[in-house]
Amino acid sequence: MLQARLNINTKNSNKTFGKGFSIYKINGSTDMFDSQLPGEQTLLLNAKEDHFNPAIIDSIIEKFSIALNKKDIRSSLSFAWERDNADEPIHKKVIKELGDTEILVVIGYSFPFFNREVDRQIIKAMTNLRKVYFQAPDANNLIERFQAIREDIDIKNLIPKFDTEQFFLPNEL
Repeated sequence: MLQARLNINTKNSNKTFGKGFSIYKINGSTDMFDSQLPGEQTLLLNAKEDHFNPAIIDSIIEKFSIALNKKDIRSSLSFAWERDNADEPIHKKVIKELGDTEILVVIGYSFPFFNREVDRQIIKAMTNLRKVYFQAPDANNLIERFQAIREDIDIKNLIPKFDTEQFFLPNEL
């Protein structure tokens, strides 16, 4: 399974794929899982669709309503501020893993107000954080929002990156 190969840890899951490079998905995904078929997932939204239309919306609603009426199927659609059903909530795993982070790259995350509590817990736990790169067309706005969470990092170490053609990798890597 691709998630295991990329070491993706998801919300509402007790799976941990190991140490080293990891991706932590704090918000949910547009998929559903059948508890009778571990590892099997059904996407609510096909990523190959290039635009919404009534048929796509109808399909999403139909799949979601089927999931709501089956006891073995659950949706993984969720938000960071919602409680986690795993033995150890995802944001606690993130805090444990990222505590010694020195350099952070934020790619397209908008620091929405409704996630502020979770964002603060995670970012304040990065006690060694000294430099943050923000990759997004509106990177300067993200820096401003980030400063509401961490005022102690020198502004010259909050670096905007406006090129969104590929993921930014800092020279420090």
